[in-house]
Amino acid sequence: MPDTFSLADTWLLNNRVTLMLLDALSDEQLAFTNNPRARNIADQLAHLHNVRRMWLEVSAPAAAKGLQKLEKGSATKAALKVAVDTSARAMADCFVESDKSGKMIGY
Repeated sequence: MPDTFSLADTWLLNNRVTLMLLDALSDEQLAFTNNPRARNIADQLAHLHNVRRMWLEVSAPAAAKGLQKLEKGSATKAALKVAVDTSARAMADCFVESDKSGKMIGY
């Protein structure tokens, strides 16, 4: 294991933990909300992906084109896993590029 981690490495480590959490949640748990006006857990994860997608549209439009928006209330566990992982990897690629160039576009 390296002595230091780049931002991209740390980002992907966090993503692995998020995916482990998602794997551990049942469909019933994903549908849980403690407030009827708030997002349930699945919708929170969809929102996480959608916000990443919005940032990528600004900073790396080519990477964002491959990402589909997840609509509230429609994301399955399988779709969430793919979307969260794909958007995390696209963000990590942005971090690698910004590390090389010394600039982070749109942030």
